[in-house]
Amino acid sequence: ALLLLFFGTWPFAAVKLPEVDAFVPALASALFVSDCVTAALLFAQFSMLRQWALLVITSGYLFTALIVVAHAVTFPGAFTPSGFVRSGLQSAVWLYWFWHSGLPLATIGYTLLKDNDRVAEVHSARRAVSLSVAGVLALVTALFWFVTRYEHLLPITFVDVHPLSLFRRIIGGVVVLVLGGIALWSLWTRQRSLLDQWLVVALCALLLEVLLASVLSAGRYNLAWYAGRFYQLVT
Repeated sequence: ALLLLFFGTWPFAAVKLPEVDAFVPALASALFVSDCVTAALLFAQFSMLRQWALLVITSGYLFTALIVVAHAVTFPGAFTPSGFVRSGLQSAVWLYWFWHSGLPLATIGYTLLKDNDRVAEVHSARRAVSLSVAGVLALVTALFWFVTRYEHLLPITFVDVHPLSLFRRIIGGVVVLVLGGIALWSLWTRQRSLLDQWLVVALCALLLEVLLASVLSAGRYNLAWYAGRFYQLVT
């Protein structure tokens, strides 16, 4: 179904659609709630099974939940024309790439650890959850601070809310596609559980979204851009 939707979108990717300023904050709220619920359920599973692999993938979903908020805050037009807290045109773009690198990296770590028989002690598991939450929060805060405080140091990808060039626009997409491809291949060959199977589906949705965002979408608020947001919800 995801592939059919992707190929159905492809011929009409550049069709311009109305700019709905409230769309990004509304979507970010839905993604934040969804990813927080997912992280909470996986934290509960880790506390019972105490498998380190579960803590890694849980941290990935918590990272996604928090950086979604950072991305929405810096997105031009979501709350203000240029975004909050001194953010520039490049801030939201690079937060987007950090966001879409988090889940593939967490999946790779999960895949490498999930067949390990070692489990955490009960007291170690509780401390690990606290350290995981604190570490992810610190990481997202640091990334947010860097892309807003030093936005002028970031490679220029967007000018006046339009992509600079195809080459510059797809660099981040290629990196995420490579990471996502590695994560998908490693998980596909080692899937043992229902969780593994659904993570495969999530990674497929993420890769299709990045294809839409980095290759087909020549700007914002066109059909490919809105379709990519649908894939975010699926992921």
